Amino acid sequence: MQPQERLDSWKEIAAYLKRDVTTVQRWEKREGMPVHRHMHNRLPSVYAYRSELEAWWNNRHPALEAEDGERRPEVPWKQMAVAVAALLGVSLALWSLQFLPNTALGTVMREVADPSDVLLWGGGPSADGKYLPFTESEAGNLALLDLETGEARVLTSKVSWGESPEHAFSSRISPDGESVAYSWSAQGDFFDLRVIGIDGSGPRIVLRNEDVENLDVFGFLPDARSVLVGLSNDRSRSELAIVPLDGSPTRTVLTFESATPFQVSLSPDGYTVVYDLPSRSGAGDRDLFLASTDGGQE
Repeated sequence: MQPQERLDSWKEIAAYLKRDVTTVQRWEKREGMPVHRHMHNRLPSVYAYRSELEAWWNNRHPALEAEDGERRPEVPWKQMAVAVAALLGVSLALWSLQFLPNTALGTVMREVADPSDVLLWGGGPSADGKYLPFTESEAGNLALLDLETGEARVLTSKVSWGESPEHAFSSRISPDGESVAYSWSAQGDFFDLRVIGIDGSGPRIVLRNEDVENLDVFGFLPDARSVLVGLSNDRSRSELAIVPLDGSPTRTVLTFESATPFQVSLSPDGYTVVYDLPSRSGAGDRDLFLASTDGGQE
């Protein structure tokens, strides 16, 4: 193949497909998008060939269009992200109705966030219903939305997208409302698990493994000392794991060899996890499973 046909980073691959880095990383993991790796370095760099990507796209685009909308090369990825954020904003507003008393169902809904400011929503509101974590679109920083006032506060300190492709990805607020656990895309090549105070103080890296290509934060355990995360190292293997925030060893809860859960939820007592998997190989419909977090039977 000709050298100019090769794309030598997640950023170049994403630009070629007119998507953001997070989307193409998801496609590589879940849709079999052809991405290669140089494994001789400590940090496995990625590359892809345009011809292979085109062949893959021609085979997969009907399913991807159903998931991600019609491919329009002339539309910048940020505009697409704004559209998705707007849809999520409507979903959030409808979700909030379940907490209103029956006598208040006639209350007029109010907008609490400008969709253009939001790249990704976090995993859910704080236990007291006051804050919602999200990734802001201006630079990819982790931020908090005050659901009472509509004011947003940026917690991390990245300046702009021009500085780097790094960004906050998945986030959850601790049960005591004191901190936020979040995954951070480091140079678009691997993910850290990080924790920061609700006021932006004391940011620290809890877990760094340069082989981790995707990391989702699914929830804190009740004592707020550990978090349940999803980790994946390549397209064929992923796991659910409990990561102590004090630096103690990570404990694997479940390992998946050929499929990855899309949705994972932790019970309030921290003893049970519910997750989905395809009902059969290659199926679009998915079944729900329960498992204990101490490694017990599914």
